Amino acid sequence: MAAGWHDPLMAKRTFSLRLDEDLAHGLDLVARVEKSTMTEVIRDAATAYLEARRKNPDFRRRLKEIFDADLASFTPDERRDITARA
Repeated sequence: MAAGWHDPLMAKRTFSLRLDEDLAHGLDLVARVEKSTMTEVIRDAATAYLEARRKNPDFRRRLKEIFDADLASFTPDERRDITARA
């Protein structure tokens, strides 16, 4: 089974993010003003970005195309398991 949207191991990730100095400085300032952390500021921004995308009909159409193509690559048993968990 290929790793993808359905992979439970992809549910949580820790990774490094390279930011240019100006962006990192700006995020640090926002975090300080909000009495937060840069991680929380970035997480909140990513969450808002994803929510906006989910509400965008064109994005949802393109996502469905990818989802359908991924689903088609699995065996019938794998598809049944994936769709049962969705």
